Amino acid sequence: MARKGGIGTSTPEKTCFVICPIGDEGSPERKWSDDVLDCIITPVVEKMGYQKPIRADQINESGIITRQIVDLLIDSDLVIADLSFRNPNVCYELAVRHVAKKPFIHMIKNGHKIPFDTASNRAITVDIDIRSANKAMEELERHISSIDSGNIETDNPIGTALTLRDLRSSGDPSQMISADLMESVQNIAAEVKALRNVRSYPIAYQDPSGNLNPVGATLLSRVPTEQIQNELINRYKALSHKIQTIKAHKPLQKETLAELETELKTIEYALEGSGIPIRSLHEFRADLD
Repeated sequence: MARKGGIGTSTPEKTCFVICPIGDEGSPERKWSDDVLDCIITPVVEKMGYQKPIRADQINESGIITRQIVDLLIDSDLVIADLSFRNPNVCYELAVRHVAKKPFIHMIKNGHKIPFDTASNRAITVDIDIRSANKAMEELERHISSIDSGNIETDNPIGTALTLRDLRSSGDPSQMISADLMESVQNIAAEVKALRNVRSYPIAYQDPSGNLNPVGATLLSRVPTEQIQNELINRYKALSHKIQTIKAHKPLQKETLAELETELKTIEYALEGSGIPIRSLHEFRADLD
């Protein structure tokens, strides 16, 4: 889609706002953000049919989060957030976008740690060398292409909390049950994540002798593997029945269906991470239909 920008010209309609650690002129943060914006984000975003991306300092030099910035955070078709350097303004602005429940992409400098738990939202790792930059550009292009094709993942802790609140305050028993199921699955997913962290990164949870340290032992003992798997399978089947019931009797509840389908995907991911084949669960759903 394009709108006229003058005689014989057109300007892309889709907008992109970039959240990043701007820093003072000449600072490592400013140099990093300039390089990422100019060499990685802008070429990909424009290639994908968006306007030239906007960054906060291009409209506001004071460093204050103004109404104009909030409007861009809410209204832009896409927000790209660089989580490098643990910048508090970036975290604040990203939270505003999470509340809006609209498409966003996380990026972070290689070796830096995401400053909060966004387990369901993977970040593109970036570095300013030719090979790493090219890889980041390819991954960014894939993410934007997925968003543009309608495969939008906007799930985030704030948005989910707001959805749960709305479901519980709706007065509709089926939506209130949906909220309880969603929260239960989230709790199970958190347990699975903790268990997978122990197994994937054992050195962080070992003492010098190679035995589990107190942190690792606590995490590993929180929920036995078999119990997690059985609970996930039971939740999957309960959610499948719920979806079937809503489809049959309340076809207009599209948002509720979408949320439940998202939870099913979460369970499938967790089960696959535990090494459980999910083909039988797909067959179970097919039988319901």
